[in-house]
This record gives sequence, structure tokens and C-alpha cells, in this order.
Amino acid sequence: MTPKRPFRVIIAGGGVAGLSLANMLQSVDMDYVLLEAHDDMAPPVGASIGLMPNGLLILDQLGCYEPLRAVAQGIRNAHVRTPEGRSVACTEDLVGHLEKRHGYPMLFFDRQWLLQVLYKQLRHKDKVLVRKRVDSIEQLDDGVRVWTADGDSVTGDVVVGADGIHSTVRREMRRLAGTEASGSPSSGEEDGVSCHYRCSFGIAQDVDGWPDGDQCFTTGRGHSFLVVSGPERRCYWFMFDRLPDVKLGKDIPRYGKEDEARLVRRYAHLPIMEGLTFGQMYAKRITSTLTPLHEVVFDRWFSGRVVLVGDSAHKPNPISGMGGNGAIETAAELVNALLSRRGDDVGDMESVGREMQRARHDRAKAFVAESHAVQALYAFENPLASTVFMRLLVPLVGGESFLDKMASHFVGGSRLKHLPVPRRPRAIPFDHELPGRPVKPLLSWCVRAALASGMGLALLLSTSVSTRPLGEPLNRWGQLEPIKTRLGDAPLSVIRQGTALGTDPGVIHIVYALSQLVSPLLIYTVEGYRVGNHGTLLSLPSLYLSAMQVLGVGRIAPLYAVLASLQSFQHPAGRFVGPDVARALMPALILAFVIPAVMMLALAKDTDFWRSSPLVFSATTAMLSSGLKRRRQRRRDGTQQTDVVQEKQHRQQSDSPLDRYKDDDVPILKSVYHYAFAVQATVYLATLGYSCSHPDVSLAKLLLATPSPFKVLNKGQLNKGQVFPETPWISRYDMGFAAVGFVGQGLYAIWHLRRLGHVTSKDAAVSGLAFICGHVVFGPGATLAGLWSWRESVISGLSTLNRSR
Repeated sequence: MTPKRPFRVIIAGGGVAGLSLANMLQSVDMDYVLLEAHDDMAPPVGASIGLMPNGLLILDQLGCYEPLRAVAQGIRNAHVRTPEGRSVACTEDLVGHLEKRHGYPMLFFDRQWLLQVLYKQLRHKDKVLVRKRVDSIEQLDDGVRVWTADGDSVTGDVVVGADGIHSTVRREMRRLAGTEASGSPSSGEEDGVSCHYRCSFGIAQDVDGWPDGDQCFTTGRGHSFLVVSGPERRCYWFMFDRLPDVKLGKDIPRYGKEDEARLVRRYAHLPIMEGLTFGQMYAKRITSTLTPLHEVVFDRWFSGRVVLVGDSAHKPNPISGMGGNGAIETAAELVNALLSRRGDDVGDMESVGREMQRARHDRAKAFVAESHAVQALYAFENPLASTVFMRLLVPLVGGESFLDKMASHFVGGSRLKHLPVPRRPRAIPFDHELPGRPVKPLLSWCVRAALASGMGLALLLSTSVSTRPLGEPLNRWGQLEPIKTRLGDAPLSVIRQGTALGTDPGVIHIVYALSQLVSPLLIYTVEGYRVGNHGTLLSLPSLYLSAMQVLGVGRIAPLYAVLASLQSFQHPAGRFVGPDVARALMPALILAFVIPAVMMLALAKDTDFWRSSPLVFSATTAMLSSGLKRRRQRRRDGTQQTDVVQEKQHRQQSDSPLDRYKDDDVPILKSVYHYAFAVQATVYLATLGYSCSHPDVSLAKLLLATPSPFKVLNKGQLNKGQVFPETPWISRYDMGFAAVGFVGQGLYAIWHLRRLGHVTSKDAAVSGLAFICGHVVFGPGATLAGLWSWRESVISGLSTLNRSR
């Protein structure tokens, strides 16, 4: 009996996808043969390649990262520039940020160098055959045979098409599928491949005026540039030129040297940056070409014993830098599927292809769509949108938004499941390293919609029961005519209370209500200073704190809960709050809120200063944190450096953008949360104890006795002449709706951690139950502070940067 031959993979194409796949198969001792059409395994085809953390993680599993790191160059500064070449945004030390965040930088170098490293890693070079261009594929009963253009043939179990956008393997897959059952790949897909841009790309060297280590995106009308620094003073340029009309399928043109020369003459005068034009860079070229940019994700990447990876299955615009990295990911998922469903009949191969595509199709489609959108934005396809983006959004949101967007591309990347992931400390774990699996976007938006509906109802009801003409003599601030003219009606909020201090129940309620404001004051301020919230509405804590005085915490809490669900930071690196700010919180709270509240209660007198305490707290926090920072800098600058050790300590203490990846702020913030918890829980429990022991005070009436909000809603605005009698129950409503907002914000914060995979479903359920129970045991303010302390620990605990080895 003839022994069964080993399972064999035939790889068509020796580019990034093909050689990466060969290394992966080698790592699992799976037999393969690679067919390359060129004479050399590292031909001078293509210019550069950018490897991102998602691709580098897989290459690191294969032992290729260190050799690549040795020949590549990281990017120090990344600019976004106007059509005139002026920088409007710059992310400094990009390589440092990416290594801190993801454990890997972004590396740019010659594509040829990557192929050389991948080929060198192969132990059995005899499995790589050059000058073997695939010509046709023959389906066998127990396998597949590939015929090459020189008449040779190779037999195996599966053919992997890694032969690019003009894939012969994809053509043959469709031909073979046409003779089989329905449901096979449609040849009509080829006619749907679109081309919106053409691209001049190449390598230049020793370009005068180009800052080594920089990267820039330069926008323009109908065109854009991407230029990246490389090793040996090289520059890799991409000049994107929008076609007059979208080309499809066979109508997509091919270009020659004459076409390239015409394009360069047309655009040579355009600035890449101030003092450097495209023509000046092109004059320093080593190599260059002009090519159409295909954009496509095919509907089906497999049929029978044929599977597609890389550009043969999905091809994005290169402005994203995700083409090669996506090809590596797809090859990894193919190997994962082969290991989980290895077999040698057509049914098993269909399962392999289906599993591979299921793991990668949505992500590949998202990359293609987003790359197209970015290119359209930089090329001013919609002039209004691009103008708003360049003049308003880019300068406003800052570098963290750019880094956060990059992170969303990386964290969902694939890995080789059979190989360990090398330990490289990072602030942002990949999705496969998280405690839980991230939730799909559709469910997340449904939860947001439910939260918005609930908080919207609370806002509607709070408006119906708490409005009062601002012209009423409630305080001197409210009597200012410009304020009355601008705001019209405003609610009578807890913060503006002073009228209920004459009776015991009124005093108890005001003390309780004031204590419960500690958490929103702290949390709104902390979230405003988080680096991941910069450029969002959450970064304006003074807006919400001042609005609490005018509109009432009962309105602001539900509104803030909705805004936080839409704009809160997504990745753990966005958690950081400056230690100077964290240290300023407690003194500011005591000076601007606690002392004025105690004075007001002790004197039984409403004071003008108390009414402004939330806004004063925000200002005091800013002033104290600024003072602490200046003091620290003066101490550092005044230190005399007498030896090498002191100089090293001096550098470590200096401010750096990379300080945000430390966790120095965590213990300070947690101590502030614990203080807030202790104060609010003590007052809440004391209120319960006093209410239960006092013969004239009913806890139910004190906290809950209010008219029906629906009756008030039908009745309309309150009678204007009854200011003092209404004060206690209006104040109860203000705190009641605030508690609703706190509950909504807290529960969504727990869900937010779960949807991102930062906690497991079990942990989220337990935390949610504890949060609800905490409102009864410790009160809403204390429970919210406790939740934020736990949240701080969860998010900071995801980073492996500060763990001891």
C-alpha cells in the first residue's frame, strides 16, 4: 500500500504575503513549495514598505523582528501639512509613543530588504523555486496540480494565491469554480475593482531640506503626498493624484515612464513642506514608478482547494500603510485555520478557507474603506469637509487623537495561535491579550441608544419640575440683567439652596445633597484632564461645573452620562492624568467646596461665594496644578548636576510626552476617590442614622416625598409666588435626577469596560450588581467614587509597562 504523502501547500508568489506564509508553515513543520516568477527572491520591485505593530507582532513570533529592527528606521516626528507645506499638527517621538503603547514601532525601509530577511529565515531554500510563473491549475481527485509557464508542474493539497492584484491564481479559481456548483466565486467581481487614484512612488536619497526621521502627510486639491524617512538618509514618497473619472475593472489603465514624466512635470512645483517641492525630491530619486491604485475586497477568497491571501484578496489604498500588514495577518489566519481543520479532501479545504475569511474579511473591508476616506480627506474631494478638518479638527484634537486612531488599526490584529507572543511591555494590549472578547459595534450602539433614551427622559422630567424664572430674587448673581436676558428660565438647583436652612429636615437634606456633589465635581474634572479626552467636549470640566449652578446637577448628570458614552477615551493609554493635576484635586476640593459649604451651614446663611464654588473648584484645580508643575520644574532646574548619575536622574525627571505611559497618577487619584467615598458615605450613613432616631424626621418624606413629575409636567411651570415652600422638594428632585444620571454614567462605565474587553462578562455583572447595591448601602455619590477607583485600577492594570519583570 502506497504511504500517504505529507500535507503540502503550494504558494504562488514570493512577495511579502508568500514569504511570510512560508515562514509560518515552516514554524509548524508543514510541507510547502513556493513558486516565484522573478529570477530573484528579493527583486527590486516596489519601493518601500511600512511595518506596523500588528504586522510586527506576527513577524516577532517568527523570529524576524530583531533582524528587521536592525535595518529599519523608526519615525520620530509625524506631521500633517497644508497644501502650502505648513505643519498644522505634529506628533513628536512617534517611534517612542508606538513602542510604549504597542511594544513595537512603525518601521519603514526598502521592500526588498524585508524580502531578504524573510527569505534568509527559511531553513530549506530548496522549497523556493524561482522563474516559476503560475500558468494554470488542475483539480485532482486527491489534491491539486499547478502548471507553470515553463511547462513544469507541482502537486499539493492546496494552492495559495499570493500573487498580487493581477492574480493568476484568482483567475484560475474562478475558472475552476465555473465548472462546479452554484455559490462559487463570481467572475463579475473583477469588473467591480475600482481605481480612484494613481500614485507616483519611489525612493530618494540625500534630499536637501528634508529632516531625517520625519514623516508627513501633505494635503492638496485633487492630490496629496505621503513622505516617510528611511535608513541611510532615504525618503520614500507617495504622490497620490486623483483621476478625472473612477475607472473599473479592465478600464483601469497601466502607466509607463512617459506617463510618469508628464505627471512629474505637472506637479513638480507643489510643496511637500516649506522649502521643499516634489520636483526637488524627485530629482534625488534612486527608483520610481507610476501605478494605478486598485481598491477592492473580494467577496470570496477561497473555492475548492484554492485560497487567496494578500493583494489577491484585498487591496487598500497605500496611504494607510496596511497593505503588507494585512497580507501578513491573512497568512497567519490561514495557518491558524489549517492547524484547526487540517485535512486532505475538498470539504476540509473549503472549511479552511471559510474560517480564514471569517477571521479577516470585516477587518480588511474596514481598512479599504477607511484608507479611501483618509485619501479623500487629504485630497479635498469634499472641500468643505477637508477645510474644517485641516483648520479646526487637526489643530484642536492634538496628537493623542492621531495615536488613538492608529491604535484602533493595530489592536484587533491577528496572531499565530500555535506560537507564543514574545513579551514586550506595552500600555495597550492587543485584543487577544484582553481579559474578555470585545463586543461588536452594533450591540454597543444599541446600549448607547438605550442610555440616551433613559437620560433623555430624565432630562425631560427634570425640566418639567425644576424650572423657575431667573428673575426671581434667588441671589444677586441671578439678578444681573445680562444673565436673565440670556438664560431666561433656570432651575432652582441644590447648589443654589440657602432657603431651607431654617428647619431640621431642611438642614439634613442640604447637608446630604451637598455631600453627594463631591463625586461629580471630582469625576468631571478628572475626565476633563485625561489625555485621551483632549479635544472632546469632556475636556471642558468648567463648562459642566458652572452649568451645575445654573441648570442644576439634576440636568447636568444625565447629559454628561450621554456625552461620556459617546466621547470617552477608548484605549488604556488615554487614561493618564498629570500627577500635578491629581495632587491638586484634594486641596482644591477642600478650599473651594468643603470649607465654603461648612461655613454656609455653620452660619446658617447663604453666601455669594458658596454659589460659585463649583466653578471656583475648577479654577483652583487649574491654578494649583500649574503652581505644582512650576515648583517641580524650578526644583529640577535648580539642582546642580555633579556627576553622570545625577545627570541621568535629571533627564528622567524632566517632562516628556512619554510620561503619560507611567502610572504615577494612579495612587494619587485612588486616594482622592477614597477620600470622596469616605466623606460621602459618612454623611449618607449619618443621615440615615439621624433620620431613624429623630422622632420628627421621616427618612421617606425627607428624601422621597415629592409630587409626581408627570403631574407637574401636565400642570406646566410652577406658580411664581411660592419660592420657599417649594424649595425642599425641588431640591429633592434635583438630587433624584442627579442620582439617575450617576446610575446611568456608572452602569455605562462598567459596560464600556466590558465592550472593550477590559473585563470579563462575569466581572462586569458582579461590578454592576455591587454598584446598584452600593447606592442603598453607601449612597450614590460614594458609590460613584468607589466605582471610579475600581475603574482606575482596571484600566491601569492592563498596561504591562510598569510591571516588575
